[in-house]
Amino acid sequence: MDSSGTQILRSTEGWLDALEAVQAITRMEYRYWRACDNKDPDGFRRCFVRSGAGDKKLLTGR
Repeated sequence: MDSSGTQILRSTEGWLDALEAVQAITRMEYRYWRACDNKDPDGFRRCFVRSGAGDKKLLTGR
């Protein structure tokens, strides 16, 4: 991890943001695999965005 990433994780807010990001990914993975197991194409499609990707703050740390 670079120094800017290390700085972000040193703060409590940074840790909480990182934890929330991990939890959001875990929830999305659960929905994805559940949709696959149930052969639910609509549920599968809802796991993906139509355009763009992610929250800029989450992706850039700013």
